[in-house]
Amino acid sequence: MEENAIAVKQLKKSKAAGHGGVVAEHIQCASDKVLHIITVIMNAIIEREYIPKSFRVGISIPLHKGGEKPKNDPDNYRKLTLLTAMSKLYESLLLNRSDQFLVKDNRMGELQGAANQGASCTHTSLLLRETVQHRLEED
Repeated sequence: MEENAIAVKQLKKSKAAGHGGVVAEHIQCASDKVLHIITVIMNAIIEREYIPKSFRVGISIPLHKGGEKPKNDPDNYRKLTLLTAMSKLYESLLLNRSDQFLVKDNRMGELQGAANQGASCTHTSLLLRETVQHRLEED
């Protein structure tokens, strides 16, 4: 329950609700009984290794990129997907666990960019290209 309480506090406020209509503030203001029920649900998901269908469904909204770009051009829109607050909570729990396991316990190499804070996509791409080039030169 403590792990869930931390993840609940990390949920971003003032975000649009997904198809369930529940926002982060609903969960953050809930009683300890509700937090216990959420903990039981999250534990069941992890134990059964099955993500509920409602966690895999989102509401997609086209969002104009802004500025002076013409609104009648589909290329000037990006897709925004609204997910449920419960699925965001589950993702937060997984992220916290992987952060604890990989980063804090020092189980990830410094060349792995996925969870290394401050490692940009460009840096990771450069490392990959350099590694491939090095291997090609060795063969």
